[in-house]
Amino acid sequence: MKKVVVFSRRILLFIAFLLIMSFGKSIHAQALSYDKAICIKMVTKDYTGPNLSTRINLDDPYDHITNVKTSDSHLKAAVSFSASGDNAYDYEEIQMFATKRGKYKIFFDVVDKDGKLKSSESITVYVRTVKESLDAIKSIKIGKTEIKKQLLKDKYTTRDVDVKKSGKLKIKMKKGCKLKEIYVNRIVKMDNPEAYSNGSKITYTTKTETIQNGSMLILSEAGMYDKSVDNYGKQTEEIHSSNFSYTTLRLKFTDKNGALTTQYIIIRSAI
Repeated sequence: MKKVVVFSRRILLFIAFLLIMSFGKSIHAQALSYDKAICIKMVTKDYTGPNLSTRINLDDPYDHITNVKTSDSHLKAAVSFSASGDNAYDYEEIQMFATKRGKYKIFFDVVDKDGKLKSSESITVYVRTVKESLDAIKSIKIGKTEIKKQLLKDKYTTRDVDVKKSGKLKIKMKKGCKLKEIYVNRIVKMDNPEAYSNGSKITYTTKTETIQNGSMLILSEAGMYDKSVDNYGKQTEEIHSSNFSYTTLRLKFTDKNGALTTQYIIIRSAI
């Protein structure tokens, strides 16, 4: 009887060990993930903007992306960020450049540290004008000010939009389109200004945050500024160089095709 009890305890301990190992993996493991459909924008009729990339989250930091190809010569793609070894990252990036509007595919393989194929993947890329990409948004309001109509300079470029004061940000999407994220970057007064031996003070800094649709959008509290430094690299004073404050919005949204679009909006306010 004693042997049976000891044997049973060993079985239970072994099962418990397997459960712990499995649970531990579920905490630390990251599944391969990326945006299956994305939109990039033409800045002229002949090409897209620079430094356009998409992130591939790898399930192992020692995996790599390789064999990157596209469905058409009008879209170029290559791995733009890659790392391995002891300081390995758990993601890599594919950079893109297009010379014509249209719908394309990027194909790539994921391999392990020994170069063994783990999976073959693809991304659908929609190349559009800025005007076409913004068609997913019905309206953008800050307080009572509608800014979408101000935003487009022409079908390829945007301009700064003028807003007099802070207000609730309300973005309405068209049917089948979804707002994913609102990111704000602005200049704010520091809670504890930094004083220097020459008597000057550093009173402003930048703040970044994500906010919810329908919440209050607080605009920058000061104009653009530079920070002068002494010979030792220490900041000594602020030099405000504008009569306007600038607040940056970064919107991420998907259109009716599920393609993820990132759009930056610069809001200008008199101070």
